[in-house]
Amino acid sequence: MTVSPVVRETEHTITVPAPADTVYDLIADAGRWPAIFTPTVHVQYLDTAPDGEERLRIWAFAGGGTDVRGWVSRRALDFEARRVAFRQTEPAPPVAAMRGEWLVSPSGAESSEVAFRHWFSAAGDDPGILDKIEEVVDRNSRAELDSLRRAAAQRHRLADLIVDFEDEVFIAAPARKVYDFLARAGDWPELIPHVARVELTEDAAGVQILEMDTRESAGDPDRTEVHTTVSARVLLPPDSIVYKQTALPDFLSAHVGSWVLREDKRGVTAVARHTVVLKEEAITRVLGPGGTAAKAGDLVRRSIGANSVATLRRARELTEGAEGAEGKESAR
Repeated sequence: MTVSPVVRETEHTITVPAPADTVYDLIADAGRWPAIFTPTVHVQYLDTAPDGEERLRIWAFAGGGTDVRGWVSRRALDFEARRVAFRQTEPAPPVAAMRGEWLVSPSGAESSEVAFRHWFSAAGDDPGILDKIEEVVDRNSRAELDSLRRAAAQRHRLADLIVDFEDEVFIAAPARKVYDFLARAGDWPELIPHVARVELTEDAAGVQILEMDTRESAGDPDRTEVHTTVSARVLLPPDSIVYKQTALPDFLSAHVGSWVLREDKRGVTAVARHTVVLKEEAITRVLGPGGTAAKAGDLVRRSIGANSVATLRRARELTEGAEGAEGKESAR
């Protein structure tokens, strides 16, 4: 006789101060989740279909701390019902099976009710493991719903507060050498002048936790400031590393990014991509009464972009040699 696995069910709800269609769109756009949803580190679209079916690989923090898990989910998007159903096709152990749904219902012209439901089981039906899974589901569900509420409340300003940019540096070297330089961040204090200290851990799945101190000019050539960042990084060899910062400057609410290598017969174009979300209430505190989102975005773009380009230039020097390297980078 076949015994059915024990299935736990959870439901979390929240009232969101935005129209139902707006809230649904925020849930449906999984590509923006790392910038908007606190637990999500990275989302990779694997395939999509015209009928609203799509398959995603998702990396997210497993509850509190720095533990990052990855899994593959299939989603069904139903705009008419404002429902997004999902099922993990490749769950992360100890989860044996996981499915769920987002359901958005209007509760007024400018407000909505969101229900977030999960059904899950564990290998061996171990009650202790089920309890731990439920704790993670509960913590992440609350964090995701709170993130959704904040994003919806800022919907009229969100386009100004989210800043996307990238920089490119061409390197006349094999992509594998450049990738190795970027992946081995533990060596950076000896290799990159602006990196003062690094603490790096890496698990068997290629997830790194990187704590790093960087030196930045304080406007005085004789004085520098040291800033500490903490990031979760996912290694995706042979050509990509994605990350999400968990310790942020005071004026940012999110920073996600990636290193992407595009190789051809000449060498490799290394691209540093960034998405930052400005913390609106901190803009005037940092920049003064005349501070605007546009000015804050320019400041962030210069500061973060300068460090990224400096890292890629150093990668170029060490992988192809400094001779003939000048003038090979382009930025946009």
